[in-house]
Amino acid sequence: MQAVLDQLWAHRGAIAGIAGLFALAVVTPGPNFLAVTHHAVTRSRRDALAVVAGIGVATTLWIVACVLGLGVLLERAPWLRIGLQWLGAAYLVWTGIGLIRSALRAPGARAEAPVSAAFRRAKRWLDLATGGAFTLLGLRLAADR
Repeated sequence: MQAVLDQLWAHRGAIAGIAGLFALAVVTPGPNFLAVTHHAVTRSRRDALAVVAGIGVATTLWIVACVLGLGVLLERAPWLRIGLQWLGAAYLVWTGIGLIRSALRAPGARAEAPVSAAFRRAKRWLDLATGGAFTLLGLRLAADR
């Protein structure tokens, strides 16, 4: 045990550097963070939680798919991996354009119409799908295998 601790102490600079880079990567906002924040700020906590639920479901799907061999499939069929990456990039661009257009609209330019309960339920499913799409089209988990 002492030998392991001595080795760790000898490489403390490298370990601290790696830990620092990891900390930066963890706190850097990505598309999921932006989707949740956007829904929380522009809509409601419940809508943001629907996006979070979608992210959780999609992450679970990625884990199951990778365990079942999706990583191997994407490795052996690079055209499929590249196609999915382009699809994910197109979705992120489309979402970004929508956010920019939304920000450029004058505040109060869109009147809030009364919304039925059925429409609110459908909207929550759409929010769930939004969170899932960001995660499913990200391919980060499949790339990590």
